[in-house]
Amino acid sequence: MLSTFTNLFSTMQNAQRKNSKDVLVRHTRWTQSLMNVFLDQGLILGYSREDYQLLIQLNPGAWNTIQQVSKSSKRVYIGNDEIDKLRQERQGLSVVIISTPKGMFTADEAKALNVGGEVICKVYNK
Repeated sequence: MLSTFTNLFSTMQNAQRKNSKDVLVRHTRWTQSLMNVFLDQGLILGYSREDYQLLIQLNPGAWNTIQQVSKSSKRVYIGNDEIDKLRQERQGLSVVIISTPKGMFTADEAKALNVGGEVICKVYNK
């Protein structure tokens, strides 16, 4: 799963830097779940599934950097009580995405649902 996210974030950032309007990535249920969160947060304009791939329409200027937090070499988990610490360090930070037992959510949504989980990534504004 995490190598899928590594490839996804790299592809999206490279496309954003080249001012591409859309990008084609491999479809998995994890990438689709993550794109649902990105779409809800306005980080992408939309996506569509084409066979085994997702065509993602990027939202220019919505974000600058995607930092993968949890990696295959070091998983990072956070409890519900620790989410407030993430929310306090928000300088330039747009959204933190957490994979929970109930699905993939932003840190704010996870806090409201009273769940913790694996910190997937941090998305930064310009």
